[in-house]
Amino acid sequence: MATVSPGSSDPRSAKCRPAVLLCCAALALVVSQRPLFADYKDSFQRGYQASNRGRFVDAVNLLRQAIAEQPHESGEMVTIIGSFSVQYLPHYYLGVALARAGNCPAALREWNESERQGVLRGSAEAGSLQDLRAKCGGDPQVVLARTAAATLIDTAAREDRALRELLDRPRGHEVLARDPDLPNRHRKIEQTLTAVTAQVAQSKTPQEASAALDAATDVARQMHHVLEQARTIVAAAREAAQAPPGTSAAVAPTPPTVAKTQRAPTPVPPAAGAPKAEEVEALHRAGRAFFAGDYDETLKALEAVTFTNRRAGAQAALFSAAARMAQYWLGGEHDTTLLASAQDDVANCKRLNRLLRPTAKTFSPRFVAFFAHPR
Repeated sequence: MATVSPGSSDPRSAKCRPAVLLCCAALALVVSQRPLFADYKDSFQRGYQASNRGRFVDAVNLLRQAIAEQPHESGEMVTIIGSFSVQYLPHYYLGVALARAGNCPAALREWNESERQGVLRGSAEAGSLQDLRAKCGGDPQVVLARTAAATLIDTAAREDRALRELLDRPRGHEVLARDPDLPNRHRKIEQTLTAVTAQVAQSKTPQEASAALDAATDVARQMHHVLEQARTIVAAAREAAQAPPGTSAAVAPTPPTVAKTQRAPTPVPPAAGAPKAEEVEALHRAGRAFFAGDYDETLKALEAVTFTNRRAGAQAALFSAAARMAQYWLGGEHDTTLLASAQDDVANCKRLNRLLRPTAKTFSPRFVAFFAHPR
């Protein structure tokens, strides 16, 4: 058999060498890529486990890593622990972790992507998606506008009760005598308030919710104005009754004279009862930023305005607390300054409006629990 020395060349080996090199290169490529394909399952497994253990920030990071490695939801089974396996649906489970971490807008985007890819529709997890979406709420702009409108309606309803009580008191007849048309105006505003309340409840789109918010702002201002008119009349009657003898006629003219000569009460700025326009706009901007997951912008919008209305201030404190806690949790719970500021926000919110509470439809269950016990 012929031998070939190391330095010699063999035509057969020359022909084989390119094929061998090609095979080696292909093998090296396969070997080098195998860990990349294996990593996404590991990231997904650890992300799923972290979410189940309440470590939502870790879960979000791990599931995003899995998506970076394999963005397609194949539906293949991935072992979580022992014999327990779930389908590879990283966008769906990332949405779950985001929702529990307090970022519902981002969660809704992930669920939309999961549905778009198609595998989710035939999975067991599809049955839970409707409930998860309901807890997160609908369109963030709709949620915000309806929340702000509900605050205004609540203010108007409170002042409506105050006006009714005032008219039922002994001096209520002074209002009727000096401004006979006030009860009629009050009744029309009450009817408008009922209609606006229904309008807010039925608003589904951002345009409808925005129109409902405008209507709520207007009716709240009307209710506040008529209440202040009644209070002005009662205050004038009280001063007249307390005037020294012999001067009462000059201080408190008879009802017909008052009806002709009394100067119309100066309109009270809406900040005294209903929020100022800039307060409502600031809440609107802050809410849009919050539901978009931009917590820095949320805080900037709130800090740009001085809230003089108690209820608007309470709503602002609520958004501020939620934004700070989201930053605190997403930052790994290391910034104690953020935590302390959020605790102060909660205390301020409760001081300004003891009835205002975050709901699971708008905020994450974790924040709802924190608001109840800010520690």
